[in-house]
Amino acid sequence: MKRFLIAALFLSALAGTSAMAQDRDDWGWRNRRADLRQDVRDRRADVRDVRSDRAGIRHDYAELRHDYAVGNFAAARQERAEIRSKQRDLRHDYRDVRRDTRDIGRDRWSFR
Repeated sequence: MKRFLIAALFLSALAGTSAMAQDRDDWGWRNRRADLRQDVRDRRADVRDVRSDRAGIRHDYAELRHDYAVGNFAAARQERAEIRSKQRDLRHDYRDVRRDTRDIGRDRWSFR
């Protein structure tokens, strides 16, 4: 009786672990497609940020030219600081776009 109980326990443990292993789809197409969609959405948002930052920088340059024309050098100093900050943010957004593009290519061709 003891052998039967041990064998039944062993078989139920093996059946449970194999059922859990078959239920998962870590390397399957569902996860890759979901990740691909998320990467495409993220890249679109980053491109929108890039366009917004470019427009903000153009606007700040116009304000900077106006401040120089009027002779308001304190405001010009502040505008230059804003431009530097927005250019730094623009570089980060470009880096994010490149990273997302690379990740999209890896997801399409299943390179991990």
